[in-house]
Formats: sequence, C-alpha cells, structure tokens
Amino acid sequence: LVAHNATQAMNPASVMKLVTTYAALDLLGPAWTWKTTAWTESVAVDGVLSGNLYLKGSGDPRFAIEHLWALLRQLRRLADRLERRIVATVRTHGWGEDMRRCQQIEGIGPLTSAALATVFQRGQFRNADAFIAFLGLDVRVRDSGKQRGKRKLTKKGDSELRRLLYNAAMSASSTPRWHPYYERHLARGLTKIQALVALGRKLARVAFALMPNQSDYQPKIPQEACIAA
Repeated sequence: LVAHNATQAMNPASVMKLVTTYAALDLLGPAWTWKTTAWTESVAVDGVLSGNLYLKGSGDPRFAIEHLWALLRQLRRLADRLERRIVATVRTHGWGEDMRRCQQIEGIGPLTSAALATVFQRGQFRNADAFIAFLGLDVRVRDSGKQRGKRKLTKKGDSELRRLLYNAAMSASSTPRWHPYYERHLARGLTKIQALVALGRKLARVAFALMPNQSDYQPKIPQEACIAA
C-alpha cells in the first residue's frame, strides 16, 4: 500500500458534503423550502423596470440560471396583469378617451396616461400651472434682495406620478420631437436629471392641454429632424 500525508488531518470535500447534507436534513427537515426573493427599487412602467432588481437568496442549491429567467418571466407577466387592470379601471370610469389622448404623446405609455387622466379628473384646474402645481412639478423660488436662491421642486403632489413622468421624459428625450428640447436645457447648464424633469413637466402641460379641449395630439417635429429623417 502507498500512503501520502497519512498522518495529516484533512476534511475531504465529498465527505463534508455528506455531513453538511445530513446536518441540514436533521435541522431543517426534508420538507424545507428555500426562498429566493425579488426586490425592486420601483414599479415597472409599460413593461420596463427603471432601477435595480435585487435577488435575495437563501442558499437554494438547486437555483440555476434557468430558474432566474423563469422568475423574470413571472415578474413580467405580473406587471402586465397589473397594467391591464389599471387601464381597465380607468376605462370603466369613463376616462378612456383622456387616457388615449395622453398616450399619443411621445414617451407616455399606458400607465402614465392612466395616471394623468385620473389626476385630471380629481379636481377643477383653472389652467396648466394649477395642474403642474398639483403634481408638485412647480418650482419654488427663494430670492431675497440681491441674492438668488436655489430653484427646487415643491414636490407637493403624488411622487409616483412624478416618477412616471420622469420615466416618460427619459423615453421622449430620444425622439425627434423632444430631443432638441432636451438638448436645449442641457446647453443652458442644467444637469441631465434637471433637463429630464423639465421635459417631464412639459409633457404634463401638453397632456393637460389635450384633456379639457378634448383634442388629439398633433406633434410638431423640428425642421432639422425632418430633414435628417
């Protein structure tokens, strides 16, 4: 017989797996179920999740990449069901036409249009400024004497709708209609976030103009965009 390090204490990997498995079965029981939880920073809008998706594992030894894709498909189906239910509820209340008009605007999808139509029906807004203020997208000015203070959003309204409009602005900023508007704000020295907030505010103003007048959206494509196309 040949011996190699016969006197050195070792933990053979295969043997330790058996010991670990036996201990787990003894402590947890054969019916124990490992849970893998999904966490998101925001709600999916129009099938798109903005922000990070976190998976919190608990040591499931059988969890593989195939299970991850299956989990993502389940999340997408759940988001689709929620979106259909929200849209159906808005239409049930008779606000479907307002939602349709808002959705004609570049970047605005079903959820954002449903939210805008719902908010519009909540109160008597004298003008677009009142609507913007209700959304919390108006700017608070703090100037005193010769000092010019910082401009900040009041954020008095629904934070979820502001988030929806911000996501809509992200999508609209790459369209021929709104890309020049976005670039002009960047050229003025605004950050990307500030420019997107300004674009989201503009989208809300356009949506408001459509609903009281019951008119359809007529996009105005900049001349240079038409030539480039």
